[in-house]
Amino acid sequence: MLRIPSKAQLPVRLIAIAMSAGFFLYLSGEVVPASFGKASSELGWGIILVIALAGVSHLARTWGWRLNLGDDQHKISFSRLVGLRLGAEAAGQLWILGQTLGDSSECHA
Repeated sequence: MLRIPSKAQLPVRLIAIAMSAGFFLYLSGEVVPASFGKASSELGWGIILVIALAGVSHLARTWGWRLNLGDDQHKISFSRLVGLRLGAEAAGQLWILGQTLGDSSECHA
């Protein structure tokens, strides 16, 4: 189901999109494509296993969130919970504010 953001949410989302795009462009300019290709070839197929296991971990944690909702667990879709979980995890990676933002977004999601 597509939700239209409220007027208060729209500026925040636009700022987040602009910051994300800017950060991506900055990192794209810093990484030399040849060195990226060499590094990924050295990692090999093992990286796929690591990414898959991390995905399983996120799904298991999301399932734990869902179980904690009790009777209300059917009011929110699993895919929405996965998005909230990944958003909280991403917020938790922000330097000094990371733990505060990540933990508070997990609690209030």
